[in-house]
Amino acid sequence: MSYRLGNEPTPSNRLWAVIAECAVIVFAAFVLVFGGFMLVSETLRSGQLTPAMGWKIGYLYSVVPLSGVFVMAFSIEHLVTGRTTASADMIGKDIE
Repeated sequence: MSYRLGNEPTPSNRLWAVIAECAVIVFAAFVLVFGGFMLVSETLRSGQLTPAMGWKIGYLYSVVPLSGVFVMAFSIEHLVTGRTTASADMIGKDIE
């Protein structure tokens, strides 16, 4: 058993963190972006309107694929900058 000084993550922890970030990217791509795009296109095609304002509901649902893009960008940023792991005492603090 090897011990490390400080809160430095082990190589296996880094690997699992990268796998988790990749899983988040895949989920966001297929469920939020692709599924959200299908949701928006179907509701726009159906012509559903909000009762009070008369807006097309498809435009309101467009936040789903947009949020998927943001989630993917956030996860890619974590992979590029190496911020895939954080210890519990570092949460809420600025990571350099």
